[in-house]
Amino acid sequence: MSKTNLRRLAGIVVFVLLVAFLVIGALSITAAEKPVVASVNLDRIAQAHPAFAEVVQIYQNEIAQLQKEMEEKMEGLDEEEAIQLQMEIEEQLQQRAIELQNEAIDSIQNDIQRIAGEKGYDYIVAEDMLLAGGPVKDVTDEFLAEIESQPE
Repeated sequence: MSKTNLRRLAGIVVFVLLVAFLVIGALSITAAEKPVVASVNLDRIAQAHPAFAEVVQIYQNEIAQLQKEMEEKMEGLDEEEAIQLQMEIEEQLQQRAIELQNEAIDSIQNDIQRIAGEKGYDYIVAEDMLLAGGPVKDVTDEFLAEIESQPE
């Protein structure tokens, strides 16, 4: 084999090795950058989350208190005034229910975000909200275990 052919062969080998390293490097970067997506059952998480139980207890206490106040205020009111008072109290209760629900949702979302970061998940989707894509790992039980192990 002549020196020219050896140089060409060496050049081709170097080029092939360079391309192979570039392809392998690109594949490893792509694999490393691929986000980790998992799903959770939000109903199960909400039912088990301490914030949910806490807001239910607060709401029940507030209902009992408002009922007591309403009964006291209704004495001596005519029917129209009593209906008006009852409507006002129901509106207060609806507003308070929304406030408490939002507080619980914020707490649950914060915990999901924290746990996702600790577990290395880039994205958490609600299992019933995934419209397209491949299978996603359901990590509900993992999250429930983490939430239940947290001190109150």
